[in-house]
Amino acid sequence: TLMATNPSLMVRLTTLLGSKAITESTTSSSSVVPLYRAIGKAELTAISACSFRCFSLGPLEFPKQFWLGLPQAKLFGNRFIKGIMGASGYHIVEATVSSRFFATISKPMFNEPGIGSFVTVPTGLLPAFNAEIQRFGGIVYMGSYH
Repeated sequence: TLMATNPSLMVRLTTLLGSKAITESTTSSSSVVPLYRAIGKAELTAISACSFRCFSLGPLEFPKQFWLGLPQAKLFGNRFIKGIMGASGYHIVEATVSSRFFATISKPMFNEPGIGSFVTVPTGLLPAFNAEIQRFGGIVYMGSYH
């Protein structure tokens, strides 16, 4: 696995999970919105390369999609990353934004039948999105799913 080949990743994940707990305990739950993204190994490597502080455009420069709940991200990972793309597993990361910033990306709100609601971060807004998530501790690794 990626963590076995990159021991510093495990240290970073432990650090982030600890800082995330501090962020959540000091922030009003109504003023922030957690977003979840199912990703493959290549995107996890890219996130790790920027110290869990940013999302980058992939080779096809698609906008980034984020689910409003962890269960929805898992469903997407199972159906798309494992099912359609044929990967053996996937990872989920969490990124938190302010409710004010969320309002800028939640129109329009999208719905994937059988999975749920998601928002899309347009490619032109990605630098502002990255700055926003850094205010709340960066990207948090939620787990690997096989």
